[in-house]
Amino acid sequence: MTTTLRIPAYLRLSRHGIYYFRIIVPMALRSRWSGRPEIKMSLKTRELRQALIRARDLAVAAHKSFEYAYGDMSAKPFNPNDQSTWPSAKDIRKFEKTIETIHPSGQVDRVHYKVDPNSPADIAAAEADQTKHYVRQRLTREPNSPEAQAFYLAEMEEIRRSAEEGSRLREAVLAAEHARLKTISDTGGATSTTHGVSMSSADSAPADVVTVPQRAVSPSTSVKRVGRDASTDADYHKHKLTTLWLRYLRTKTKEGITGKAEGTYQMKFDTFIEWYGDAHIEDVTPTDISEYKDHLLHDITVRAGKKRGQIGLDTVTVDNYVGVLNQLYKWAQKNGAFPRQMLIPSTDQRITTKAVKKARAQSGKANRAFKLDELIRAFEVKHYRSENRLSHHFWPPLIALYTGMRLGEVSQLACADIRMEDGMWAFDINDEDYKRVKSAAARRVIPMHPELVAVGLPEFMQDVKALNLGPQLFPVLLPKDDGSQGNAPGKKWGEYLDTADLSDAALTYHSFRRTANTLLKKAKVPFDVRCQIVGHDLDHVNEFYASEYPVADLAEMVLPKFVFPGLDLSGLRYKSGQYDEAIKTGYESALADARRRKQEKLDAAQCAADGQLRDQNGSAQA
Repeated sequence: MTTTLRIPAYLRLSRHGIYYFRIIVPMALRSRWSGRPEIKMSLKTRELRQALIRARDLAVAAHKSFEYAYGDMSAKPFNPNDQSTWPSAKDIRKFEKTIETIHPSGQVDRVHYKVDPNSPADIAAAEADQTKHYVRQRLTREPNSPEAQAFYLAEMEEIRRSAEEGSRLREAVLAAEHARLKTISDTGGATSTTHGVSMSSADSAPADVVTVPQRAVSPSTSVKRVGRDASTDADYHKHKLTTLWLRYLRTKTKEGITGKAEGTYQMKFDTFIEWYGDAHIEDVTPTDISEYKDHLLHDITVRAGKKRGQIGLDTVTVDNYVGVLNQLYKWAQKNGAFPRQMLIPSTDQRITTKAVKKARAQSGKANRAFKLDELIRAFEVKHYRSENRLSHHFWPPLIALYTGMRLGEVSQLACADIRMEDGMWAFDINDEDYKRVKSAAARRVIPMHPELVAVGLPEFMQDVKALNLGPQLFPVLLPKDDGSQGNAPGKKWGEYLDTADLSDAALTYHSFRRTANTLLKKAKVPFDVRCQIVGHDLDHVNEFYASEYPVADLAEMVLPKFVFPGLDLSGLRYKSGQYDEAIKTGYESALADARRRKQEKLDAAQCAADGQLRDQNGSAQA
């Protein structure tokens, strides 16, 4: 019969195509391996069959080592500063086993491992492993034979049995530790440490009669884990997730993160804390992150957006939630708050690969460019005027159509950002005053398309400036607490598309950026020019050192290509003063709303302060 090669859990394929052997060292045994969280080594092959052969030797040796260590927890762990724990040179020469595999190509593969010189069982096991290795090498030449099939099945069964035995011993060790902590908590007994294993005078019951306490799952979505004892760890609070998160967020703020992005990060972090609970950063395991992903996929309720009320998030959103934790752990590891030798629990936990995300983006399922007939229908004069009667609904789609500007960039435009440059009208996208930009590349000056000039955008800017309602081109869109101008134009555009019979979910305000990029690419506009127009980063070092194109050059290269045949906007010509009254009314209403929100926050803060004061007074009287 035909054998299908299956990759076991201890085998990993690197991004360079090289197979690695990798196995996690149980937490209770890491002191025996100098604190190493894992055993990892290159198998130096790109062939799966060869990797399987080489990894099986290591897997058997590793599981047997764990089994032996669990059975003798009182033995001294290796300590570089304690010479009594060092193996002697004689022991190394006599008891380090080397198994050599000579391949037909002439390559020699060697597997080294050490055995206990005082254990006849270990020495006998090492000799048996060597014999089995040569049998395995012989069977490699006839992998489909019944003998080979039986050999491989027996070998996998041995690995499974060793893993189960190690798991049983691990549970016994953990049970004893839980019993010790409980006894200390109940009696206040003192503890002492022997060879890296904490012991107490109350530890008299055998480990195999103690049951491991199961974690309690509350009726809500919160799951409380059994973590370390805070009273025994002087740095516990310093390394709590919430404490480190505040430090991490301060760092991100100094790096220029926007208030809106900060709020999004905080919401995603709070979601994890609500589910897991606050804990020491080292207590979270890969299994916890895996269970958290399942919770996000199947249990959580969507709180906002078009999918409000839906149970479970999509895979891309789940990856974003986990990605926030991943960034926190990377920052903690870089700043010494998480051991560098420990595996970050969120590593390799992404559900959607980059290739799948790229394919999804290219398929247009998230959003896609407008087709020409869709643009003609969307900007039909009579319908467009009747449905977009406010200035911050009328102008943003037109500006985005001929610039590819982001929604936030259009919403925060100031009157001063529309100015003459090189003898022509231009947009200055910057982060001055109240404004924010996505990246350094988003700061740019680009020419205004003649169609926008013909429709009357400069005249509208002059009228708004004359109203003296502040610097903004759209005064109604006052900056929020997070620095953003809100999503009112984008929300209105989505509603408008439905009225224009363009209800495809992939058509959004962001589709204007896709439309601009697609149009310029088809017109063979150079890549660096396209990037400067839409505000994308250039990764090539040569482009990094190059200067930006002046507005006149951009206009010459881009504006003649920005053409939509059949799209007539002449009927949308702006009439001077037509939005003045609506802008004044909307501005006053926006100011009133801002004052109301500010007062509500002050009242809430005062109530919290009063409640805290009452609690303190009550405690003092008691």
